[in-house]
Amino acid sequence: MDFGTAAPGAEGVWGGGGSCPALLVAGLVQALLRAQCALVDPEEMPRQEPHPRERYDFVIVGGGSAGCVLANRLSENHEWRILLLEAGGDEPPNARVPGLVETLWNSEVDWAYRSTPQSTACLAYDGRRCPIPRGKALGGSSVINRMKYMRGNRRDYDAWAAAGNRGWSYGDILPYFLKSEGNQEPGAVERDYHSYHGLLKVEKFRNHSSLSRAIVDAGGEMGYRVNSDPNGRWQQGFFMAQATTSNGTRFSAARAFLQPVRDRKNLHVLRHTLATKILFDGNIATGVRYLDANGFTRDVYVSKEVILSAGTIATPQILMLSGIGPAEHLRSMGVPVVRDLRVGDNLQDHVGVEVPFTTRAETEPVSGPEMGAAFLLGRKGPLTSTGLSQTVAYVASRTNNWDFPDVQMFFSDRLCGRAGANITCEYRDVDRDFNMIPVVLRPRSRGTVRLASLDPRDPPIIDTRYLSDRWDVDVVLAGVRTALRLSRTGPLAAIGVRLSRNKVRGCEGVPGFGDRYWECALRRRTISVCHLVGTAKMAPEGDAGAVVDERLRVHGVRGLRVADASVMPTVPSGNTNAPTIMIAEKAADMIKQSWRMFG
Repeated sequence: MDFGTAAPGAEGVWGGGGSCPALLVAGLVQALLRAQCALVDPEEMPRQEPHPRERYDFVIVGGGSAGCVLANRLSENHEWRILLLEAGGDEPPNARVPGLVETLWNSEVDWAYRSTPQSTACLAYDGRRCPIPRGKALGGSSVINRMKYMRGNRRDYDAWAAAGNRGWSYGDILPYFLKSEGNQEPGAVERDYHSYHGLLKVEKFRNHSSLSRAIVDAGGEMGYRVNSDPNGRWQQGFFMAQATTSNGTRFSAARAFLQPVRDRKNLHVLRHTLATKILFDGNIATGVRYLDANGFTRDVYVSKEVILSAGTIATPQILMLSGIGPAEHLRSMGVPVVRDLRVGDNLQDHVGVEVPFTTRAETEPVSGPEMGAAFLLGRKGPLTSTGLSQTVAYVASRTNNWDFPDVQMFFSDRLCGRAGANITCEYRDVDRDFNMIPVVLRPRSRGTVRLASLDPRDPPIIDTRYLSDRWDVDVVLAGVRTALRLSRTGPLAAIGVRLSRNKVRGCEGVPGFGDRYWECALRRRTISVCHLVGTAKMAPEGDAGAVVDERLRVHGVRGLRVADASVMPTVPSGNTNAPTIMIAEKAADMIKQSWRMFG
């Protein structure tokens, strides 16, 4: 999903100066909220259904990226009655402004999960607990992420198919990426790999700083491809990211897939509604129990299927509360076992470390009011992008296989601490601080999700186990060495890029800036880009970790599918929002095929 580098609970871990989320001028935020009629039409989403039925053909649990796609595609059949349950509400007006992305984290539209105390990562965070942002609104994490549209590497999907998941090779799934995509810049991408009429709008961020351009040029000097389209034939290289934005504003999954069908009579939507368990008759899923917006417990039944699309954290929680999960854990919690499956295992994520730099750039500071005016009046300026994080690279740090990069390099602004008494944080191009953040693309560490209690309102126990496999550490360190070499190239030397000498607190005693220091920094100031996947693994029944089959049906039960990032056997080599939408597109077609065949 790419939530960038915000690290709640770890402020000030850099010696010699604190970090700061990009909270812009308070008055600017208020002005944008007052101007919400220019950003969000209150009538654009399906209405809250005041009188839900007792029975539907399909109940979709979770109105995130996958749930929005499924609601749209399944309601195309006007004879089917569809209910979509979402624990959050609508996206707030500031979500539409890319440059205000960090104001969304730890807000009412963020579940703001935390991991259990870790021993190998996140050691500088409060209680050694890693922050885990997750979207809580129609559109899910597509409402609070940094909006990058990345598909991953074709070999990721070929590996899924080779593991026994027929129909999931790159050639099989590319049509589903194309089905959803509405690319608005056909001249800037490889035509054979893109679609221009889909519902999900995609464009490049509009505002590019001189530092962004210098980083891309530096990658070219190192021999990497200056890549105009990382979703085309070649993934490797340096580039300005494609994004799920339109006219300079965020284009969430809700905006893409629910807004066009808001008037369909056969689609009902319930907001502020928490699914608490799947109902079973024997091994057949018959419905869903939920807490409605008033806190009352309700049951709704299905004629065909329950589709669980609550995401990598909530999906395993709901499955386990319903009796589907590791039998030993369920029995210890007092949950009757419906099916013994390794639900909650196989948790994966992309993690790395900030490598801090300072530089000089060529432009003058831009004030908060100027940014606000440029955005509101013309959808221009820094607020149309996410700062330096729009710049991305895929590099092969440990191998010579440039077609299958092992590190994704993000870049982020560090703009606080010098802005003066009246402005908390601003976009500045003079004496600018920034980070290079190498992350491991194909991690070998695996975490778990388990129930904390039988109360569905309690967050589950999330043990990320980041960096528990040495491989991941070594890949990130190789990425750090690449970042240091990049900083010494001509384009970056020309603007005075130099490594910051401030060290992460707790690592000051490590001499120099070699691998020993960077491993210390990595383990203390671990950065997750929140690409969590894998907790309801798709695999053949003979695989000990399998939860769903190649058609996303939960093994051993009937009438229940999972369609979200939790089914990914391995995390793709890139951001995860576009692959999650692809999974939902494919799931919708498989569901339609099943019910045309069987009634």
